[in-house]
Amino acid sequence: MPSKQLSKILMSMAGEYITAAYLCSMGYLTAITPKGMPRVDLIVHDLGNGRSRLVQVKAFSRRENRCPLVGARANFENIDVVLREKITHPYIFVELGQRQDLREAKFYILSPKDVRRLAKETYIEWLERKRHKKPIEELKKKEQPLCIPVEKLEVYENKWDNIWKD
Repeated sequence: MPSKQLSKILMSMAGEYITAAYLCSMGYLTAITPKGMPRVDLIVHDLGNGRSRLVQVKAFSRRENRCPLVGARANFENIDVVLREKITHPYIFVELGQRQDLREAKFYILSPKDVRRLAKETYIEWLERKRHKKPIEELKKKEQPLCIPVEKLEVYENKWDNIWKD
């Protein structure tokens, strides 16, 4: 397996485990889902309130990625449908620190509605930039990976209550 691919897998696993550990330390019963489970990494249960949520975790390093992917691709015509179908659970974006020092991890917690809104907003802003080499109409037809820039995530840092929002 190529080193870069292995590194991504390990970063993803580190993000899931540190998020699960953090949630457990806050009093939530947390389980990591089996690999291959589509769009769900954690099951979080609030023992005090008797509620549970499925959660998607996306780990990234700011040094390597200033716009973490949300795990969906869309073009202009189908972006709303794709986002509605694929973004159904809250997201926890985990920023791992330099040298993957887990003590430097930052957590950005977004409701599914916020993920959909910000991913679409970022896509539209990307389309409206003037620096494209290809015509806008051509770009609108091609599926693009959807992401949310770190700058837009920052207001969601440690907003753990967003796990319970739709």
